[in-house]
Amino acid sequence: KAVLDFLESKVFAAARPQGQDGGLGHDVKLADAIKAAVPFVETNFRDQPHIEGRLRGTLGVSYWYLGDLKTAAEQLEIANRMLTKHLGPDQVETLQNIGNLANTYNGLGRYEDAQNLLEPAVALMKTRLGRDHALTLRTLNNLGGIYYHLNRLDDALRLFEELLPLQ
Repeated sequence: KAVLDFLESKVFAAARPQGQDGGLGHDVKLADAIKAAVPFVETNFRDQPHIEGRLRGTLGVSYWYLGDLKTAAEQLEIANRMLTKHLGPDQVETLQNIGNLANTYNGLGRYEDAQNLLEPAVALMKTRLGRDHALTLRTLNNLGGIYYHLNRLDDALRLFEELLPLQ
């Protein structure tokens, strides 16, 4: 209910006429609606860390798709801290967020930061979800790409060879 209320009153409400109940005008861009919603998340979900973490993760992915990787990383980093603390590091939501944050770091050229997130995440995914789970496979593939960018070609090849029969 809290997330639905947030979407209705803070994101979709942006399409209302300017000045009317959070409206930004009929020609509002999604990026502007999302930007306007961030302060609401910061102040209204402090006592609900799971919801705040999920919303910040969603905002981070939205910023990623909009091409604002710096802001995406900021939101995903906050989400990562919250989800890890309140759900645990081996929960699917936390692991998905780690993957999103690592992809953002990859886009920013922060390959070592991405590697430092993905290596322990892969181990947790293999244990918690299994080697052939879609999230594990996607994360193995992304880690292989990170190794490639870091010129760790032997490690990249090893991962891709492990991954191919699983896929």
